[in-house]
Formats: sequence, C-alpha cells, structure tokens
Amino acid sequence: MISRSLGPEFGGSIGLIFSLANAVACAMYVVGFCESFQDLLFSFGVQPIVGEIHDIRIVGVVAIVLLTVIVVVGMEWEAKVTLN
Repeated sequence: MISRSLGPEFGGSIGLIFSLANAVACAMYVVGFCESFQDLLFSFGVQPIVGEIHDIRIVGVVAIVLLTVIVVVGMEWEAKVTLN
C-alpha cells in the first residue's frame, strides 16, 4: 500500500524498515512475555530449571515456535480456535 502511494523506490524502503521493526517488536514482546511468565512461576514456587536467563531463552524459543506454527497453519484456523 505504501509503495503504491509513494512509488516503488520510496515505498519499498519504508516497507523494508517497517517489516524489520515488526520483527524486532515481536522479539521484544516475546522476551517480555517470558520474563512475566518466569515471575509467575516464581510466585508459585517453581525454581529455575537450568538458570534464570536460560529458562527465559527456552520459554522464548517455545513461544516463537508456537507463534510460527499458528502463522503457518493460517488465520482461518486461528479464528476458529479464538471463537470457540
């Protein structure tokens, strides 16, 4: 949409920056989720398995893989799961 209104050169460069910004934002959201999840586990008395930083990495990898599976399967399946 941006490249159609601004031209392919300018819109393409903005689109590239926008996609990189979305990738960084997704990574930061996952790190925030993992830290909150770790605090939640600590409040229930669960101790770190490997170490605090490694537990964040493990939960982060699992979260990213789960999100990737949801994206690959498609929005139709996600909409069905969300509505039920």
